Amino acid sequence: MLNARTKTYFYIFLTVAILILSAIFISMKKHTIEWYLKIAKDEFFLNENEILIGFSDRKTKAPLDTICNFTHFVFKINTDKSFRFNNSNLERIEKAENALITFEFHGHKFFNNINNNIFEHIVNGLYDKKLEYINKHILLKNKNIYVRLMPEMEVPVYQFKWQNLSGEQFIEAYRYLFLKLKNLNPNLKFVWGPAGYMGAEEYYPGKDVVDVISITLNSKFEQSIKYYPSYQDSKTEIHRKFHRLRFFNHSLFILGDKTNTNKALISEYITNEKDTITKYENIAYNEKLWENNNTAIEKKKFVVGLHDPNQRLINDPFISVEHIFVDFGQVQSGELQILLHDVFSRNHDVILTVEPWRDLSGIADTMVLQNILAGKYDSIIKRVFDDISDTKHMVYLRFAHEMEIPITRYAWQSQDPLVYIRAFRYFMNFKDTIPQNVKRIWGPAGDRSSPDFYPGNDVLDYISFAIYGLPDKNITDHEKQLTFSKIFNYKIWRFRIFDKPVFITEFGVRGPEDYQTRWLEDAAKTLNENQRVIGVNYFNMSDTPGAWGEIKEPDWSITPASLHRFMEVLERDNQ
Repeated sequence: MLNARTKTYFYIFLTVAILILSAIFISMKKHTIEWYLKIAKDEFFLNENEILIGFSDRKTKAPLDTICNFTHFVFKINTDKSFRFNNSNLERIEKAENALITFEFHGHKFFNNINNNIFEHIVNGLYDKKLEYINKHILLKNKNIYVRLMPEMEVPVYQFKWQNLSGEQFIEAYRYLFLKLKNLNPNLKFVWGPAGYMGAEEYYPGKDVVDVISITLNSKFEQSIKYYPSYQDSKTEIHRKFHRLRFFNHSLFILGDKTNTNKALISEYITNEKDTITKYENIAYNEKLWENNNTAIEKKKFVVGLHDPNQRLINDPFISVEHIFVDFGQVQSGELQILLHDVFSRNHDVILTVEPWRDLSGIADTMVLQNILAGKYDSIIKRVFDDISDTKHMVYLRFAHEMEIPITRYAWQSQDPLVYIRAFRYFMNFKDTIPQNVKRIWGPAGDRSSPDFYPGNDVLDYISFAIYGLPDKNITDHEKQLTFSKIFNYKIWRFRIFDKPVFITEFGVRGPEDYQTRWLEDAAKTLNENQRVIGVNYFNMSDTPGAWGEIKEPDWSITPASLHRFMEVLERDNQ
């Protein structure tokens, strides 16, 4: 039994402990509530770190002071039902001569990883009430507001929930927001705001919902990506981004950091790039590019071919075309003539890929594009056309392929797109009149930067891209290969603005025969559904020895049974 004094001490201790624990609990609860309110609160603030530093319009030469009176605000809103934000900047927006408001849409911050599909939230109307409130109490306070929705969506990072996702989903959400806000406030102007990174074209929502395009110089999101080389300076960045967005006939806002920007110099760079785009108008915006995204294909026989130098399947009755690759030296030596004669002797047409990377000297020309433009290889180019013109067979002429991949396997890769375009046009326009038996092919790999290198509608008949099961050189397990349909769907989307038929001149898959057969069945079903594709050519051999570094180059060769199964599933007219 405890004596009276011990009991007293015990109760005192117990009381103090309870008081301390209660204080801690109340404090924690208070901080928890404050923390929740903080993260759940919507935000409206002045963005002084990202300002309008440049302006461009192809039709007018607006003076620099047109952009000096823009004030940039940011609205961050989430799906919480409560609506709280700091309204200390409301007076600023009323006084702003021109206001740019960037809208960022976030999920329920307290349950950030649960059902947080931003695009679904948008089209399901989860932000509608807040948008109505914002318009009534904020947007109507200024008559000249530019609304920028979900910026830098194309940059392949995951800083925001709307980044690096499907272009189709983004477009659907953007158009929903446009219609919602435009119905509330017809005076609003809308800004489509990519960073200007590779692949921005995939997210363009349409000229009917865009008043202005913005790009961001020295974007912090782009800086974190190492796949593509970084820009050397602002001049190079403006050159590349202006060129990349040449297909869109809108005024352009250039955003950047006010502390690291010389506005006068930026203005000079902008003027120079506008002049370049005007000079090469045939590779820039063209209304016809937007008239019909589902190209009407002339009804004719679907072409199925092979690159099969070991002649394993070349005599199969399903095959009507063969693919051969030659460099400049093989043209000079006469080997091209021999190869063509061999193909034509089997009564096949030919896909001819000209790889302009070495002549008879055997030394790769690291300045080959520039030297083509300087006329160094005119005699070789003339011989190419001489060799392919005097024939009754169709020749599908492909020049300097896979130019957009950021590697240096070929001398024409990782170059300034404009230099490549000029060289491609020089080659394809070498003959005043293209022979009737020649069809010109522009053949990128289908990488996200492919449209940067588009040479113009007038110098090509078909677009080509490659579809290989291996998505990169780090994957050796055939089970991890992507399906034909998955690769095809995201690559064909990249070329939606170009009104040209597609000829897939390279595709292949490695692995056991049963796996290859299943992959080819999927390919056939995909081709049945897309009438824009007029032909395919299988790469029936291994890649060039050593091309994959330490990993053994893949062998895509298939058996006759796999080829025949592909043809059985293929419902296109091949007869």
